Amino acid sequence: MFIKPFCAALCMLALAITPTSGAWAANEPVEGVDVFIKTQPSSVVIIQVTTNAKGEFTLKRLGVGKYTMQLGGKNIDAVKAAGGEWTIALQPISREHKSLQAQIYVVRADAKGALQVELVVPDGLAITYAGKLTR
Repeated sequence: MFIKPFCAALCMLALAITPTSGAWAANEPVEGVDVFIKTQPSSVVIIQVTTNAKGEFTLKRLGVGKYTMQLGGKNIDAVKAAGGEWTIALQPISREHKSLQAQIYVVRADAKGALQVELVVPDGLAITYAGKLTR
C-alpha cells in the first residue's frame, strides 16, 4: 500500500525537475554563440570567438582598457528565443594573473536587443581569460 503513493510522489518529483522542451536548465552551457570583444568607444571588434559544446571560449591577451563584450552569431536568435538569464564567467589564466579573481557577468539585452556587458581589464600586463557562457 505504501509503494503506490511513494511511486506516484517520485514520478511527480521527476516531472517537476525535468526541463520542458525548449527550456534551459540553470547553468547550462551554451554552444555555438559568438563572443565579440569591441574596443570602447570606437566599437572596433578586436576578438571574435565561438563557444564550444561546454560553453567555453578563450580571450587571448586583452590589454588594459575598457571593452564591450557582445554575444551574437548565427545561433543567437534561436538561443535568445529560449529566454532566461545569460552568465559569462571569466577566469584569468595568464601566469602573471592567476591570483586575480574570476569575474562573473550577467548579460541582459540593451534597448536595441543586443546582449552585451562592459569589461574592464585592470592595469598590468595583457590578460588571457578562460571564459564560459551559461544560461
